Amino acid sequence: MSRTSRTSPPAGAQPGPQIPGYTWTQPLGRGGSAEVHRYRQHHPERDVAVKTLRPDAGGGAEAMLRREANVLAQVSSHPGVVSLFASGETAQGLPWLALEYCAGPLWHRDQQPLALSEALRTGVILAGALATVHAVGIVHRDVKPANVLRTAFGQPVLSDFGISGMAGMPVRYGDGGFSVPWAAPEVHRAAQDARAEQRLSAAQDVYSAGATLWTWLVGRSPFERPGADNSSEALTERILRDPVPSTGRREVPRSLETLLAQAMSADPLQRPTAADVGRRLQQIQRELDLPVTTLDLHADPADSPTASNAPLAEPDDDRTLTPADLARMAPPTPLDDDDDRTVVPSTPSALDESFGFSQHDSLQHSGLPREQPAPAASTTAGTTGAPPRSRAGWWGIGLVIVAALVLGGALVTTMLRGGGWTQAPEVEEPEPSAQGPMVESVPGVSQLVLEASDGSIVATWTAPEQLPEITGATYGYQVQRSGLETIDQTTSQTTVRFPAAEGSNCIEVWVRGADGRTSPSVSECITP
Repeated sequence: MSRTSRTSPPAGAQPGPQIPGYTWTQPLGRGGSAEVHRYRQHHPERDVAVKTLRPDAGGGAEAMLRREANVLAQVSSHPGVVSLFASGETAQGLPWLALEYCAGPLWHRDQQPLALSEALRTGVILAGALATVHAVGIVHRDVKPANVLRTAFGQPVLSDFGISGMAGMPVRYGDGGFSVPWAAPEVHRAAQDARAEQRLSAAQDVYSAGATLWTWLVGRSPFERPGADNSSEALTERILRDPVPSTGRREVPRSLETLLAQAMSADPLQRPTAADVGRRLQQIQRELDLPVTTLDLHADPADSPTASNAPLAEPDDDRTLTPADLARMAPPTPLDDDDDRTVVPSTPSALDESFGFSQHDSLQHSGLPREQPAPAASTTAGTTGAPPRSRAGWWGIGLVIVAALVLGGALVTTMLRGGGWTQAPEVEEPEPSAQGPMVESVPGVSQLVLEASDGSIVATWTAPEQLPEITGATYGYQVQRSGLETIDQTTSQTTVRFPAAEGSNCIEVWVRGADGRTSPSVSECITP
């Protein structure tokens, strides 16, 4: 497509706001309070999708867009999350976000269902993206097919974090929104009862991810019935009442049907984590002899698998290998004519070191043979070659060769079954129990105390004896004050201070656990 056609606005289109450094091209979409337009960024020169609020949007919508920017700033480096390039304000003071330009959703209703291999690949990427979002304490809240976009390189990315929030945050009836066909049962129950309250939970995203994967496989949402009443009310009733239906696709294995049913369990505690969903989808790929998709998870660099392993060369050897270095290494032996997989290590010790590393580690940890010392000179008098061996010696050599061939064949078979990349040895996965996975509870805080001091409220609490090991802040809290805006924050401290209001000042505090799980909250109020 030429640059002229790319930057020519369509006839009659309503342009987006003027943003310095960007030229408006065309509208892309319109939501309840925001619009998305295609712009051409000047420096560096590229197409971007700019999300901006409409002038009639209220203060709540503005806060949501700013929150979306903050969330994306934490997670958009993940390959399965849409990239955030820049943010700013229009001349009218409305916030805007410049995002990675995507052609559109990975799948929409006009398409046929995805191929099983493509659904599994995309499911692993989506699971990794959600696990990363959950690791920093965020719940997306609106996972659905329309929010999984395809980049220019065909990579699926999760988008639209506009209604996301902190895990454990109380959400009452009327707060935010949700998409009926893919929302979890507990979300529907809270929406039906104005007195009900739900807390944001990673398990809600897992349900929506399972429903999205089911939709990709079937071509409609899980509780939609062809030819029947598919209104929001009818869908909600089925979601709350009916068991998860089978996909009905002959090629879908029982293991995937089981995983979908568990991900969409009516009981949030019976759902696996997003990371577990990704691992089990990888196992299904192996089961079907499909290429295994990389599961990218949020990790602390200090927990790198290579951090505690000695390098194969010198202790501080991280230099670029020179031709002389490479000449000392044995050349790799390909498994097939067109195979570029990791080479089978030549020794059991190298094999032990190479398992468990990712593809980008395969050069340093490929298990290439170490330098061997030169053989000692023969001490046999009157001979110039190797000394004669006895028949028993030849039998011993033969047995060693046979054993090596058997071991080598087993290694090659293992690599071919696993897709060829260096990986942990395959372990037989136990059949999921009827009761579902066991979920460890997160301990809560105690002795929450509020004190008024100099126009502020100081809240203190006691940490549980055993804190969960997580990345980021340990506690989440929500402050509600008469006539003032709600405060939703996280902290690593056991005390916080906030401005007091005339009237009631209340705070709820909870512990953030692994994979987005949270403890029961503790509440306290004070009127200064």
